[in-house]
Amino acid sequence: APSTARTARTACAARTACAARTARAARTLAALALAALTLAVPASAAVAAWPEDPTINVPVSTAPGAKADVFAISDGAGGAIIAWEDERSGNSDIYAQRVAADGSVLWQADGVPICTAAGDQALYNSSTGTTGITPLVPDGQGGAWIVWQDGRAFATRLRDVFAQRIDAEGNVQLASGGVAVTAGAGMEDGPSACTDGQGGIIVVWQDKNADPVFYDIHAQRLGADGTLLWNGGASVPVCTVDWDQDGPTIAADGDGGAYLAWSDSRDDVGDIYAQRLDRDGNALWAVDGRPVAVRPGGQDATVIRPAAGGGAVLAWVDRRAAGPDIYAQKLAADGTAAWTAAGVAVCDAPESQYRPALAPAPDGGALVAWFDYRDATGPPWDLNIYAQRLGPDGAALWDPQGTLACGADDAQRDVAVAADDVGGLYLAWEDNRGGTGQEDIYAQHLDQDGLARWRVDGEPVSLAPGNQESPAVVRGAGGLIMAWPDDRDVLYEADVYCDRIADADPTAAPSPLGGALELAVRGLPQQGGHTLALALPAAVPVRAEVFDVRGRHVRTLAAGATLAAGPHELVWRHRDQRGRAVSSGVYLVRVQAGAATATGRVVVIR
Repeated sequence: APSTARTARTACAARTACAARTARAARTLAALALAALTLAVPASAAVAAWPEDPTINVPVSTAPGAKADVFAISDGAGGAIIAWEDERSGNSDIYAQRVAADGSVLWQADGVPICTAAGDQALYNSSTGTTGITPLVPDGQGGAWIVWQDGRAFATRLRDVFAQRIDAEGNVQLASGGVAVTAGAGMEDGPSACTDGQGGIIVVWQDKNADPVFYDIHAQRLGADGTLLWNGGASVPVCTVDWDQDGPTIAADGDGGAYLAWSDSRDDVGDIYAQRLDRDGNALWAVDGRPVAVRPGGQDATVIRPAAGGGAVLAWVDRRAAGPDIYAQKLAADGTAAWTAAGVAVCDAPESQYRPALAPAPDGGALVAWFDYRDATGPPWDLNIYAQRLGPDGAALWDPQGTLACGADDAQRDVAVAADDVGGLYLAWEDNRGGTGQEDIYAQHLDQDGLARWRVDGEPVSLAPGNQESPAVVRGAGGLIMAWPDDRDVLYEADVYCDRIADADPTAAPSPLGGALELAVRGLPQQGGHTLALALPAAVPVRAEVFDVRGRHVRTLAAGATLAAGPHELVWRHRDQRGRAVSSGVYLVRVQAGAATATGRVVVIR
């Protein structure tokens, strides 16, 4: 399964790595009504730490053998605990490492072995993404629980689910190789876990013991010492109706139990169902789960998180209107829907939206991010990152179809998120703007209004050679800690690296641009165009683009070349990137010079 997942990601990267295209409009463009603006250099930027160089980063493990499927959680002290799949033995095993808030690596070099049993061990097996899967859980004492699907008995039993607990010093606490959460004769895989609030965990997985073809959903609770607490040690059946129930995800309910959600094909190709289990494993909602979204077309890639103030928030990929869209719902503690029945549309823009990442907002709402094909006219595919904040009533608080978090050239995908404390959102993603076969890691911080706090299209986290993929994120060290698979040392044989980005000190020195960027937009009625007059206080790279009012890219006027200090003029002849005349209407221009941006409006009349 790990090799298959990596092969799929490599193939996806090859398909999506493409010729350069341009960044999309930022959220603020649509509100502009002035044709001449002067915008100051942003007061808040971001700085990379540990070290302050996105080409270096911090090695977590560089032992021989490929690593994949990296997850990270807070260590409770400003640092992170990181777990991954590791092939240094020739099979896939599970390793972990702890990184302190200052960037130092605390456990043994190249990671602590969590499980090196025979066969393959994997932290997930999903074709729809990992944003809903939580195999790594804080234990509340500076350590962590790790759950995985295990093939040590594959010759006789297929896959099982195992777990291990590791303390803050990197010592495993349970039996060598972990304890069996479930070890039936059939297939048990895809485990996720959450805390039980007492030092233990609740684990959910998809289970084929009752039927070799179709999955059911089962669960179990482990005490702090690894004892199986429910049903006399046997798993608790959560949903056993006909056809497939798969892709389970889990969130603590704050009272010793858990909220669960999954994709369910009892009625059609897939709907969203949910359940709540109490601390003793009893179902509190309808038998076999309550429907959350029962609609045509299929719903999957579910993510569930505890909602601030009680209940749970969910997000998923939804095909009720043909193309994959993003939907969300909030469930009260009794299972009733707090928002529109069958969910609210987070984004149903044209084309496809995939792999929602979800974080609870402090007001009881939700923060959602995804990667988006709306601007991808390819191949080549130009995927972008969008985000949305939903209020406690489910209403969209940012742009109706999502705020553009990154619209840089080429493909951005596999976004991970963490909420800040005031309704904003940290994001990190895999980014192909560097060109074909050059995946990097970028990050952004959106404030509570959806405005970018860092530079347009994100701050570079890792620009090392080779490929950096699918970052995991955690709040810590004064900002965002990220960890990812990285093949800078041996191509296609990834190691694990990490780094941090923190909000800069607001008293720090201003940007080297040294002043305001001035932009004036003037018509050229005799020439069928408009002139963008710039005044640059310093020599900086300049990027200038035209968008329509829906934020779709129309034309690039300057692609990032450095222009000298002083006045400059750029001309737009009212044609798109392919040289075709644009239709009448309102268009928006954005100029980025160094860290400063300026925007203006153009009216085309034909």
